Amino acid sequence: MTDNDGSLVILGTVSPEEDVVLVPSFTSKLVDTSDTEDSEYAVQFEQPTGEQVAYALSAASICIEGNPRRYELIAGRVPRVTDAQLMRIVRSDRVLFEQSLPLSAPTIEPLGPVSTDTDPVTLSWTASHPENVQLSYIVLYDHTNTGTWQPISLPTTSTTYQVPLETMPGGEACRFAVACSDGLHTVEATTPPFSHELRPCWCIISSPRDGETIQSGQPAILCGQGYWIEEDEPELEELRWTSSLDGDLGSGNLLSVELQPGLHQISLRAGRAPRESQVTVRLSVLD
Repeated sequence: MTDNDGSLVILGTVSPEEDVVLVPSFTSKLVDTSDTEDSEYAVQFEQPTGEQVAYALSAASICIEGNPRRYELIAGRVPRVTDAQLMRIVRSDRVLFEQSLPLSAPTIEPLGPVSTDTDPVTLSWTASHPENVQLSYIVLYDHTNTGTWQPISLPTTSTTYQVPLETMPGGEACRFAVACSDGLHTVEATTPPFSHELRPCWCIISSPRDGETIQSGQPAILCGQGYWIEEDEPELEELRWTSSLDGDLGSGNLLSVELQPGLHQISLRAGRAPRESQVTVRLSVLD
């Protein structure tokens, strides 16, 4: 269990009636002092002495699906005021939202070993708070054993989460972590390292679309690529196209070919052995 003494991420919406809805806050280890000089919004922290500390928030107008009225998105990454007892969202010095903050931090038990014998993997954890504050969680993943954590879940109040391992990058010392927040303090628990097989090159066909139809004599545009999920790099060279009717079509990420009439299974194979993969779409060529 670790207590993260970084910055606090503030994210929420403001309705036309100035009702504020905040996403559960988690701390991060980077402090963002982006330009918010022209913003009307600020987050304000009040300490036990009555002293107030305020930080500007960025604001942008957004449209919420199904609602013709315009909302505003407010966001910011600000230094965490460790002894604050109240947090307010203010707009031009008007208080729109006020929330009491816990004085104590939550606790979370260490996570147990991960078994890769089953997929998906079910993570479960136990956390508590001395002030009985509702807790929120985010699940994170690191396949490099360097502490480069990537969030793989949205904030949740559930204490279990299923992870499909087949979609996760592989490595010799992979770990999951759970970040637990009470709205001000964030603590983390991690699993012991585990080995996870490297993933094949992810293969993507962007053209043609599956089930597409073209006329005979019309060039078929073949566009695709691979993606190495562990290396976070595209594969644009080791790409081989084939047709179930015309055989080999060539190599590369963009081709224009003429196909005989009929229903083709167009396949793209991406990557290098033993981590290559293949994806197939159907293309009808009408005579």
